[in-house]
Amino acid sequence: MRHLPARLQLHIERFLHRGLPARLLLIAILIGAVAVVAGTAVWLVHDGFDELPGAIWWAFLRLTDPGYLGDDHGVFNRFISTVVTVIGYVLFMGLLVATMTQWLQQAFERLARGESPVFRRGHVLILGWTERTPEIVRELLISEGRVRRFLRSRRRFARGLHVVVMAEHPSPAHRDELRLALGERYSTAAYTLRAGDPLRLDHLERVAFPDAAAIVIPGAEAQRAGEVDSDTAAVKVLLSLAAHPAMRALPRPPRVVAEVFHPARVAVARAAWPGPVQIVCSDRLVGQLLARSVENPGLSAIVADLFTHDVGAEPYVASLPGLSGEPWARGAAAFDDAVPLGLVRGGDGEQPEVVLLPPADHIVQDGESWLCVARSFERCTPGPLPLDPLPLRASDPGSGPPPRARSVLMLGWNDGLAVLIEELAIGGATRMVHVSTKPAAERARGLRTGTPGLDRLELVDGDITDEADLRALRPAEFDAVVLLRSDRYGSRADADARTLVAHLMLRRLLDALPEGVRRPHVVVELAGAANKALIPAGVAEVVVSPLLIGNLLALVALRPAIGAFVDQLLSRGDPSLALWPAAPLLRGAAPTFGDLQRAAAAHGALALGVVWPPRPGEDGRVRIAPGSDARLDPLDGAMAVVLRR
Repeated sequence: MRHLPARLQLHIERFLHRGLPARLLLIAILIGAVAVVAGTAVWLVHDGFDELPGAIWWAFLRLTDPGYLGDDHGVFNRFISTVVTVIGYVLFMGLLVATMTQWLQQAFERLARGESPVFRRGHVLILGWTERTPEIVRELLISEGRVRRFLRSRRRFARGLHVVVMAEHPSPAHRDELRLALGERYSTAAYTLRAGDPLRLDHLERVAFPDAAAIVIPGAEAQRAGEVDSDTAAVKVLLSLAAHPAMRALPRPPRVVAEVFHPARVAVARAAWPGPVQIVCSDRLVGQLLARSVENPGLSAIVADLFTHDVGAEPYVASLPGLSGEPWARGAAAFDDAVPLGLVRGGDGEQPEVVLLPPADHIVQDGESWLCVARSFERCTPGPLPLDPLPLRASDPGSGPPPRARSVLMLGWNDGLAVLIEELAIGGATRMVHVSTKPAAERARGLRTGTPGLDRLELVDGDITDEADLRALRPAEFDAVVLLRSDRYGSRADADARTLVAHLMLRRLLDALPEGVRRPHVVVELAGAANKALIPAGVAEVVVSPLLIGNLLALVALRPAIGAFVDQLLSRGDPSLALWPAAPLLRGAAPTFGDLQRAAAAHGALALGVVWPPRPGEDGRVRIAPGSDARLDPLDGAMAVVLRR
């Protein structure tokens, strides 16, 4: 008996944990008990009730509605009625309303968390909220024509593109980020935000992943203590998707695009998915881009032009059966408003193969699509076939590309440093100095053993935001200076703040140089696109690497050949992207882009466009695939963008 109240409390607690029905049942029992006790007391004492049920009903009415108090007569009836009415305020109006309010609040919170399942087909699913996600959603939603062609190719006849994003803990801040990234294109009907962990199968089921047209797995740059690293998580998600019974039963599974950072994990990620999968290796692509920008100033602006939908030209893959059976050179000469770069082999369910600059006499086969660069897909339409196209033949262009940087100063640390060092070393850099507050011994362990160029690398301890440390490095003696985006900070704002301070101090040192002294080419890697405006135009080449990778993930999800294309474009293979002085190639008074194409073809190269150097107060100007009739004057300092063998 001593423990009876505690036992009763325990049973009531366990009963209430069953949810809203149990709580409502308990309230109903209490209300019924009060009505029965009060009704019985009045029926026994007062002679105004002939039957007990009538007295109980009288008590229940007073319990639920205080308006009946004025109808009672007699001291005892009024006393019981008053007590019952007060209890009714607590039980019926207080406890019941509180219970329903709590349930509604929990229901709204559950809906706001996005735990309800998605019933869609043909959507693009993004598994995980990272720094890339807003850029991916933006690039997908603004690529309307590419999306329509993609959905038709996947036989997903949806009315339009809908993006489903899985975030671990969705919040209004996520929606604010999407609103900021999309601007005027923002619409809550264009996307769905769901809660979940992509490493859990039950959470994957709530986003209808088997019915998706494409699945994108972005990488997370910042990693919190105790978390599985991004590459390991991506491989685990691929394994989870591949092992799910619903995925194995599909005759045509969704297209999968995953991002990894470490180049050595690309093969592991591909092995985790049984079918064709596109793996974007961020560290390798960014390292290659930074190295090419050091060697060819202005090249990063060309890459940004190519892989940003609403800026300049873009790569497109067009199926042109009318050119089948024709030699490559003859078919390529039929395009006036587009620049054909090569051919794409492999259907939608296969791993695509991109062949850039095939031999001039290569006969285009059925099933081979054309990879073109144009300002819109509609411009990738050939005109009449020429009778005598100008073949590509190798010769000396007269004035080659600018000399490559032999000495490079690298400031800051991120995990892509090894790729940058390797690319610079292969490119001919004889001296490389890296400066960071991270101890040199720890940095040396972080660099892969056997990386080319480690024997030419000097590791220096120093603070890149300390002007005395920068001055001691003598940056003016280097051919190029690279400020790396740091991945040691939890937010892009913190990482860019340090980079911007370091650049400001570096610019002060370089501005103090005497007139006529050669200045090194400065390349700055930033994490946030908005921070690019904080660097004055023309003083440095700025690479916003997360924006580029986010755009690339979206493009590869819609057309996998774009991934193979960018791999070849930034690699040192054959052919490669280069910048040639345009003036020696074009000697006409008013040259056109068609003249540039013919002049480049005479030297064994394919002209993509022209880039003009930056002027004080403004960035360089880029024109990719402007059309064969477009005028290119003036050519002062202009560089021809060519693809050469």
